[in-house]
Parts: sequence; C-alpha cells; structure tokens
Amino acid sequence: MTIAARAAKVGVMMILILVGGGSASAKQIVDSQVKIGPKPNYPMIATWLGLEGYCEVRLTVDENGLPFAITPSCTRPIFCFEAKRAVSDNLFKPKTIDGVPTVRPNVVFPLEFFFPGSGYHEEEDPRPLELCEQKPVA
Repeated sequence: MTIAARAAKVGVMMILILVGGGSASAKQIVDSQVKIGPKPNYPMIATWLGLEGYCEVRLTVDENGLPFAITPSCTRPIFCFEAKRAVSDNLFKPKTIDGVPTVRPNVVFPLEFFFPGSGYHEEEDPRPLELCEQKPVA
C-alpha cells in the first residue's frame, strides 16, 4: 500500500457530563458543541511502520469556544503530538447557562488512527492508554 493510500480515519465523539445541582429554579443549559472538528494527519513514521492506535484527548472549552488544558492519552506515543495538535485547532460553541457563555471542563475526544480495511478496533487493542506527558514523542 502506498503512503498516499494510507489515510487516517478519525472518529470524533464528545463525552459530555452534566452534574445537576439542588437548585429550586430551572436553568437553561446548552452544552458545548463542536463547530469545526479535528483534522488529524497520520504521522508519517507511523504510516511507514504500519502502526495503528487510539487516543482519548481530554480538554476544557472556555467561554469563547476555545480549547485549553488539552491532555492526550494514547495506546502508542507516536500519535500523541498529532492528537493534541488536531484537537487544539478545534472551534466550539461554548456551553451556556441562561444564555451566558461559561467554561466546560471534562470534554473527551476519542481519536482512532488506522488504515482503511485493516480491521483495527480500539476495543481490541491490547495496549493500554498512557498519558502522553509521560512518554517521549517524536
């Protein structure tokens, strides 16, 4: 398979957690939403070596819809840099409470890096997710 034929398929999903309070009045809450999703590139060395993997990128979305505190965890360190770069380029609609933009912590983007037709599934990957700051990244 040529390098051009090897492309990353990226699954994008946000896991959103809302914690309810004991307030007597109802608030209108609109959670963060993706405006522009991640566009990761397959790391060239991973392409040459035929490596596939999975990342979960945790982040917080600020009042302007910009991501910060971006922390990837990946099954292979070679995907750490690209996972963080791709998610840092995202734009979000910020979470609002009664129409007022607010910070949204605990957003998670799962990213899969695999070759079409390879049969890769993250749930079958025997390698555990490891926090990227603890691993050297090329």
